[in-house]
Amino acid sequence: MEKGIVSRPPFINPPNNYEFVESNNYMKGLLGGQRPLNCIEISNIYWDLKKIQMDKSLCIGFAQVAKSQEVKKFIWRGVEISTKQIEILESILSQDHLPQPKSEEAEITSSTTAPFSDRLIMYHKMVVGSVTVGLFGSAIATCQRFDLGMHYSRFIMENADYMTDGFKIMVKNKWVEQVPLTDDRKKLAGQRKSFRH
Repeated sequence: MEKGIVSRPPFINPPNNYEFVESNNYMKGLLGGQRPLNCIEISNIYWDLKKIQMDKSLCIGFAQVAKSQEVKKFIWRGVEISTKQIEILESILSQDHLPQPKSEEAEITSSTTAPFSDRLIMYHKMVVGSVTVGLFGSAIATCQRFDLGMHYSRFIMENADYMTDGFKIMVKNKWVEQVPLTDDRKKLAGQRKSFRH
């Protein structure tokens, strides 16, 4: 941090006294004007932005080394989704004159030699994508501006659609191991056929 290599998160001045929210206008964002971001919203945006930047860098590197064109195309779609989401979150921070985290894209080498199989690349991408959707859900639950909730809701839908397509690629290539299931009570009772047949 002393050398300036690591991005410093935004800093807000501590208030001189406490205040209570006195109007529902506090929640307005896109409609009815905007209030400054609060510290919880800043934290969500900043750290989610860092995670999306990391995911984008990971996707660029994976797209360079993946062997299958189908996997390359899927992974590069992740770069495009991340780019749009980064632009939106950076613009929200800049509106309140807050710093943005430094991208790690400059650290990506020009190597096209795969350190992992396409199967492992897809597994990593699916895990990161699932965690990202969970973080967006947490941000929705804690943000208090409608416009932020709308952005995060759209991000979740984009990522869920993207992850569904990734799951289809993994199923098609027999890269998904079945997670153990509970007993099918209706099947055991002879009431219906199991979906596993």
